[in-house]
Amino acid sequence: MIDSAVLRAPALLPILAAAVGALTFASVVGFDFAYDDRWTLVENQWLDHSLSELTRLLATGDALRRHVPDATRPVMVLLHALERRAYGLAPSGYHLDSLLLYALACALAAGVALNVSRRRDIALFAGCFFAVAPVHAEVVAAINYREDLLAAVGTLGALLCLTTASRGGDAPWRALGVGALVALGLFGKESAVTALPLLGLVVWAVPWAGATVRANRRALVIAGVVLVVWLLWRLSLALHGDDIPLAPRRSFVQTVLRTMRFEVQAVRHALFPWSVSPDRWRQPDASFGWVAPFLSLVAGVALLGREWRTRLPALGVGIALVAPLASSPLVRPVNEYADRYFFLSVLGGGLVWAWAAAHAGRALGVTGSRRAWLVVAVAPLAVVAWRASGMWQNERALWIAATELTPSSPRAWSGLARVHRLAHEREAADAAMSRALAVGPDYAPGLVTEIYNHLAFGRVDEARERLLAMERRGFHDEGGLGKAKACAKLDAAAAAQCIGR
Repeated sequence: MIDSAVLRAPALLPILAAAVGALTFASVVGFDFAYDDRWTLVENQWLDHSLSELTRLLATGDALRRHVPDATRPVMVLLHALERRAYGLAPSGYHLDSLLLYALACALAAGVALNVSRRRDIALFAGCFFAVAPVHAEVVAAINYREDLLAAVGTLGALLCLTTASRGGDAPWRALGVGALVALGLFGKESAVTALPLLGLVVWAVPWAGATVRANRRALVIAGVVLVVWLLWRLSLALHGDDIPLAPRRSFVQTVLRTMRFEVQAVRHALFPWSVSPDRWRQPDASFGWVAPFLSLVAGVALLGREWRTRLPALGVGIALVAPLASSPLVRPVNEYADRYFFLSVLGGGLVWAWAAAHAGRALGVTGSRRAWLVVAVAPLAVVAWRASGMWQNERALWIAATELTPSSPRAWSGLARVHRLAHEREAADAAMSRALAVGPDYAPGLVTEIYNHLAFGRVDEARERLLAMERRGFHDEGGLGKAKACAKLDAAAAAQCIGR
């Protein structure tokens, strides 16, 4: 029984949240590799190198210069290398590990919710809301987005340790644990850098958590040292170039407006996390119409945070705003929107709804531990999450869903064209390719995919014409172009074999 067991034993709250998350997305264990898994896992021969060599390459920056996939996220690379030795190329093992990491993230989210609210019913609601959020499907189901799970576990784990009171006080073991968690997050994915402003937000909004954080001076020092080490490492990499694709440079005004739009969308996804898509194509310029809603949200956090009765929803909206900042247009990610960017924001949405549910329960006369039963309100989200994860079961399902949800995306149609090509479905591949170039005639990866299609189906002359056309248009360094040029020098049969259907 929820009211008689879970609420009387706080330790059971994280376990329940972990179980709910694992059950909601359990189907991913049967999924295939999809999306970026192909080049980061299946075709990544670096994972077969010794762990000592990989560690040296990643630590020194040689991995970036030698084009090791995900060289700026060493924890994920080393974890994948271990999995290659354990599972080979059987996707179920990799998916199981992602599912377990997600369950851990759900447990940590519930623990943080308990620390900042001091209310078991609120922690239960917020933890379960986080666990069944459909927008999390991308991170759980796509193995390559394990990086977001690592960043989340590191961030949430550090926040939980720093906000949990301990009889041992500022113990060395706690400091080392916080340092390890911060390192896990930062070296898992750079987005974990938002752990610092998130901690500041918690200290500002929650007095008792703030007192606990300030008491952990040794842990804060160790976390600061880890942050400095990571910054120096990333700076050394930046001097030699970075492997993270960036969006085109935009004016200062447009960058600010796009960031405001992004932040408003982050709050929307945090509160209503069921709008999902495996592909979100480039956005038009943002208008000044986004200034008012963004400033209203910031002002709302500041005003609500001044009153103790409304500090929890203020913290929730604040988390929704701060958590995705490292993926915002301020840092120019090539994808302006992606479901994974809002992973931690959902915890903020869970706190807001948990606070609202507690007040609704009080208004309805539901008292004491019986308020825990309000958590059943999140149950429908689990059904939506199960369906959302199904989009990622294989490449065909993924790109079919992407073309249906974002028909104006040339990337989605190019991905589907590749799926048809690999299945020897010539007419379907050509049709998808036509749609891709109709909506994005200058989409370079799509132009390369078209050349691959021509070579795979023996149309060498057409492939050579397209190669010349790309050169005339200034496309020289696009990924896959070198292989296309080499294969186009062969006859039709050899070219098809060379390109690899």
